[in-house]
Amino acid sequence: MCKSKQRNKQKESYDILIERSMNRDGLLSFIENLEGNCFNELVFEQTERLQKKLNKIIEEYIEEQNKINDKESSYLHLDTEFYYEKLIALSEMNIVYAYKDFEINLKKLIGAAYGVDTKQFYKWETIMKFLKLKGINPSSLEGFQQVSDLKNINNHIKHSVSPKIDKSIKSIPEFSKEENIEYDSLNQFYKRIKNAPLIFLDSISSEVDKDLYEFDSDKLRSIAEEMALRMDEETAMELIKELRRLY
Repeated sequence: MCKSKQRNKQKESYDILIERSMNRDGLLSFIENLEGNCFNELVFEQTERLQKKLNKIIEEYIEEQNKINDKESSYLHLDTEFYYEKLIALSEMNIVYAYKDFEINLKKLIGAAYGVDTKQFYKWETIMKFLKLKGINPSSLEGFQQVSDLKNINNHIKHSVSPKIDKSIKSIPEFSKEENIEYDSLNQFYKRIKNAPLIFLDSISSEVDKDLYEFDSDKLRSIAEEMALRMDEETAMELIKELRRLY
């Protein structure tokens, strides 16, 4: 082989090595590069402020309840209702955003790793089916159940016409004994699952890494058999030749 061809071969092999390393490093560091859920911080600040106002109103009512008439009492009740409804709204927004943020990052991870158009993943079931086709069982991964619960609560908040708890979320611990969606239940639920999206995404990225970059003898044999069923001997020899050229 002449020196120029040898240099070109070495450069091509080096370029592939660098690209493979960059792609794999990007996959494994995907979680580290995600920005935090800043919306949660804003909700926490607003919730804390509203909770303090609500507590103050209730304390003042208790202190003055023997001195006020029925009309004033009714006003105080409406005031507490006003702040409580705001707390529920903030908690619902927090959960809806948390799921939206998770869904965007999951699609981004899969799209970048496999080079696929994520527009096809408009349904949760479609994403799960795609991962299973890659030999990844999402339901066995850490964080899956919490993320699944988050999805169901998100759907209930977005699509239910009533605050009444239905069977789609009745099995979730924070809502199993409740009749209606309440602020305390939403708040407790979010506190329990808030880290689950990142944990699940981290688990997914590890499994995707195994699928794309780890090859044991069984996996190599399976790939070889799949190619053998599709290629004649001459084409297979050409493939082997091309692979050798790139290493």
